[in-house]
Amino acid sequence: MADISLLLEAEKRGILPPEKQSLLAEARSRGLVPALATGPSEIPSGRSVGGFISNIGSSAGQLVGGLANMVMSPIDTASGILDIGAGALQNVLPKAFVDFVNKSETPEALAAGQRAVTAANAAGGFFKDRYGSLDKIQNTLYTDPVGAAADLSTLFTGGGAAATRLATASRGPIVAGAMAGLPGMGAAASTSGALSTAGKALSTAGQYTNPLAAVGPIAGVAGNMALAVPGVQQAVNLGAGAVKKVAGVGYNLIEPALPGGAEAIKNRAIAAAFSSDPVKGTPDIAKMSQAIAMLEQGMSIEQVAVALNSPGLAAMAKTSQNANTALAGIYAERAKALKESQANQLAGASTNLNALSQANLPPSAGSPNLPRQAVNTALSQEQNALAAQQAARTGALTAEQQAAEAALAQQQGQLTASVANPRQMEVGDTLTKARADLEKKTRETVVTPAYTAAFEASTEPFSFALVETAAKKLAADTSTQLNPQIAPYTTEALRLYGSKVPEPVPGAPPSAVPPAMVTLEEADKLIKALNIDLAAIRGNVDSLSNMTRKNLMELKSAAEQAITTGVSKEAATLYKDARTLYKDKVVEPFLKGWVANLEREGATGTQILAPSKVTQKILSSEEDAIRAVAAFNESPIALQAIKAGVEGEYRATVVVGKKSHKDWMDEHQFQLEALDKAGLGLTQRLESLGGSAQKLTQTAAELKDTGKAIPSKVTAEFKTQNEALTAVSNDLAFKNVSDLRKSVVKDEATMNQALRRMDAPAKAALARGVMQDVKTLAELTANEKPIMAALRAADPATATRIMANAKEAFRIRSLIEEAQKARPANALGTEQRVADLTQGLPQVRAAVQKIQAEINQSTSFDTLAAKGVAAGGGVGTLATEAAGPALASLSHIGSIVNFVMRRLKGLTDDKLAAQIGVELANSPSAAAMIAKAQAKAQPKAPTRIEIVGGGATPRRQNMLSGAVIANQLSQQQQQSQNAP
Repeated sequence: MADISLLLEAEKRGILPPEKQSLLAEARSRGLVPALATGPSEIPSGRSVGGFISNIGSSAGQLVGGLANMVMSPIDTASGILDIGAGALQNVLPKAFVDFVNKSETPEALAAGQRAVTAANAAGGFFKDRYGSLDKIQNTLYTDPVGAAADLSTLFTGGGAAATRLATASRGPIVAGAMAGLPGMGAAASTSGALSTAGKALSTAGQYTNPLAAVGPIAGVAGNMALAVPGVQQAVNLGAGAVKKVAGVGYNLIEPALPGGAEAIKNRAIAAAFSSDPVKGTPDIAKMSQAIAMLEQGMSIEQVAVALNSPGLAAMAKTSQNANTALAGIYAERAKALKESQANQLAGASTNLNALSQANLPPSAGSPNLPRQAVNTALSQEQNALAAQQAARTGALTAEQQAAEAALAQQQGQLTASVANPRQMEVGDTLTKARADLEKKTRETVVTPAYTAAFEASTEPFSFALVETAAKKLAADTSTQLNPQIAPYTTEALRLYGSKVPEPVPGAPPSAVPPAMVTLEEADKLIKALNIDLAAIRGNVDSLSNMTRKNLMELKSAAEQAITTGVSKEAATLYKDARTLYKDKVVEPFLKGWVANLEREGATGTQILAPSKVTQKILSSEEDAIRAVAAFNESPIALQAIKAGVEGEYRATVVVGKKSHKDWMDEHQFQLEALDKAGLGLTQRLESLGGSAQKLTQTAAELKDTGKAIPSKVTAEFKTQNEALTAVSNDLAFKNVSDLRKSVVKDEATMNQALRRMDAPAKAALARGVMQDVKTLAELTANEKPIMAALRAADPATATRIMANAKEAFRIRSLIEEAQKARPANALGTEQRVADLTQGLPQVRAAVQKIQAEINQSTSFDTLAAKGVAAGGGVGTLATEAAGPALASLSHIGSIVNFVMRRLKGLTDDKLAAQIGVELANSPSAAAMIAKAQAKAQPKAPTRIEIVGGGATPRRQNMLSGAVIANQLSQQQQQSQNAP
């Protein structure tokens, strides 16, 4: 009887093999089974949770009842599953591909393929009857929830294994056929290349939809085709326990179709949005109350989500906005309008801020170039003024110099006046005359009396033969003859005092010539004549002078010897004394040295020693000074003339500054000492003059240096001022006014230097210009001190306000620019944008900050929403998540399954998402919706039936896989074939 019930179930599901259909027909003809219903099945209109729970029990019983036969014949069971999958794949493959594969198969393989197609067609009819419409889907899920899960497992498990096997078997022929150019084989090759992957995916889907996946031992036995029969009873017992858990899966599948099911899903989703974990966390009732209060105050759902820092609420709000095209469009238009409004307000704020910044600039009625003109003019005036000061100082110092020089000149004049300043020629003339007078006086009073006494002592003539003999000797030789022109006095004396030849007596024999006889006085005259001629050739070195000098000395010697031998001793002594006096008193003082040349003339007829050179001659050497004293010691006039002459030379050399006093005194030290011995006192006198002259000389040198140093002194005195003015001129040497403004705002000292050289209009123009140049808050802050200096110089009363307003304007500008990155300007006119804002920095700041807050709130909302979606939150697939995952459409069979699942779950997903999106768009409706969900969440929600074993995840449970009926039928078929 169990076999007949198994055949009926297979027939009901549309998977009864053809060879079994005749057996069931025979049983029906005998009345053993009821007749097959041919009309459309009636679907009950009323459903309830209690009815659904009772249906789970009967549905699970049918599944477990067939499980024993499936385990008892594992090979037949596997064949039945594979037949359905393989037949379904053959139906969807290209015809050329299927024909080409069939050509390469054995007859047994072809028979198996036909069997598989027949089984798949029967299964397709079964699925159509159970899942052909939304009502049929809901009815099947309600009346047979566990069987519905088994149906899904049949499709994926059998189809996956068949696809993998077929792909492996057909890869070689497909490649060969493609290379041979067989029509359709190119597409078949592409299809075969994906079969293995598709097979693996289908098998995996079967594992996730298998109601037996929670029962590890049974699933292992059913999956192993070579498993022995022992242990089956244990697997059946375990499977019976697992069916209770499967009931939860069935409820999840049918919940969207139950009365109030969608609303319950929505309430749970809203409550979960207020949990720290939007998937499995406990809702935060207090936070829901806060959200309701905020919404009732008019806040948007986005603002509430950000305020509560709720990723779940943000995810729910964000995903609900895209529930359908219309709702997404409404939200998009709302967001667009908000962004356009924000962009419009930002553009207006920017324009308004520009106007406020312009109005905040310091007023200036002058040209922007006034600062540079004022600075250049002031610098030029300062340079001229400084030059005038230096010129005045130079004039004052020059006047002082001239006064000092005049005083020095006066002192020098007084000193010069105190120093003798004789004409040196007069000094020479005085000494020449004094020499003549002194010589004459000495001759008359000293020498002449001595000679007279000697002459008187020897009045008798005596022989002059010695002189005569010497004269004759000289005359006998022409080389020694005296030249009358050179020795005229001696020639004449010899003529006078030579031997007298007697006149011959006629008839008488010649008489002897007596020797020449002379008196002492006459002999003295010859000697004086010889001295005169000797003096005349003194200093001559020519041969004639030398010969004459030698001859004259011989004659003088002969004369002196004649006197010595011719006169008495007394007379000779007196004569000698007279000659000594002459030598000492006349010859030495007056007839030798420079004194003898005072009257002596040279060959040109001029005095050998010019009168103007006499003082210089006296000072030329110590000997000459001694000779002066010797010659003129007896003449006060001559001595005074010498003293005056020496002072005159000192004056001409030292006083006038040609030589220093010390040098002059050192040079003439001994001469002065010789003259001082005559009582002249020249050393003391000149030392006194020298001290005064030295002081004056030093003063003169100092004044000279001072005069030369006047320019450098003036330069030094004005060095600091010149350097400062030069530095300022360099610092303020600007090519243009823009260059000036750029420089002064970087340095407060430069700014102050420039401001000191500006009048009021120039200061106002500078203040306005530097404020116009500032482009950023950082630039304004970095250069605040110099800029404040300019503002205070222009108007101290408004400087602080202008600076504060400028800073605030830049801060607002930064806020605007930051906001405009997210909200670019729209195309509205400037006039309209300006009209939308109140003129005033606080109002502009408030407007921009409001927009920035809205932008930040939007960004935070998006971030929270993304975080919530990543954690599993959102409203896009509420019903789908409650019922379980959909299947990938990898074949016709998969498409049928997706259709069944998607029709029921997808419609509910869209409906729930749209409802939430509409209600959240309005703050009051959003508050009401959350309040309703909060009321439902207050009591602890019933525990939903969920599978937690076998790798299952919350809310997306693994369904039990199975094709129990098909497996059992396959096992019976195999047993009948093997029976004897």
